Amino acid sequence: MNQITSAQELNNLLNEGKITQAEYDDLLAAMSNHPPAAPLTTPDPNQPSKFSDLAVASFVLSLMTFILGPFAGIPAIICGHIARRKTRKNPNLKGSGLAMAGLIIGYPITIFLTLLLTIVFLAEPIPLEESADNNRGFEAVEFKHFPIDNMENVAVQPGLEFDKNVSIDGNGSFKIRRSKGSPSKFILFETGPLDIHDTTLVYQARIIGDASIEMFCDIPGREKKQCNTSVISGHMSSESDWAIFETEMVLLEDEKPQNVILKVQLSNSAKTVWIDNIRLLREVKNN
Repeated sequence: MNQITSAQELNNLLNEGKITQAEYDDLLAAMSNHPPAAPLTTPDPNQPSKFSDLAVASFVLSLMTFILGPFAGIPAIICGHIARRKTRKNPNLKGSGLAMAGLIIGYPITIFLTLLLTIVFLAEPIPLEESADNNRGFEAVEFKHFPIDNMENVAVQPGLEFDKNVSIDGNGSFKIRRSKGSPSKFILFETGPLDIHDTTLVYQARIIGDASIEMFCDIPGREKKQCNTSVISGHMSSESDWAIFETEMVLLEDEKPQNVILKVQLSNSAKTVWIDNIRLLREVKNN
């Protein structure tokens, strides 16, 4: 008996008397439990083959993921899945391999960059002053603060004035303008005797403009100690952002300053400089 593929063939066999009613029932039940396989889809020779635009888009976008991150990676993944589904349904549509390449490149890069961006945005920012202290391996404790809200206790010097309109704390700042005959170095504050020794003294200030800071220590029986600036954060020639400048000096066990002089010096190219939030810090080693 030839292979039976439909219920109509069974009816014909039953009507012709070639099978009994019991055989008919058994064969019909078997056909219901095991339906014939669907015919394979083959390309239609009358239809020209074409390449899937979505497959090309998936591959190109996956390469752009290296630059644009998830903004290109997610569209690459979506286009890749749609292209593969369409190429499976339409044998005349090419590009399944290119779509798969887009998925292989797009998935891992998108996941990695998404996690990286999430970590960066969720990370708690560290204040600039704190980060500077930690980079040196010390904890900085404020020893003396010099509020700048007037010109009291500051020697009159050509080019040095008080500016109430520019400030980091809203109370004003020192404005230094270079003019013909004016000095390039200015004395800001003097501390007088300090009851400190065997420590590191830090002179810190916020500055707008191209300048440097200097600290001098008068120690009885010793030559005057001097230290120059180092920029901890910001731009030395910034016109709008307050940069953190600081310089430090190590005081030995027997070195107790009688006076500390805090200065600022304009660079040769600087015309105007603002300085604010001047502090003296003591450094204590982190445990």
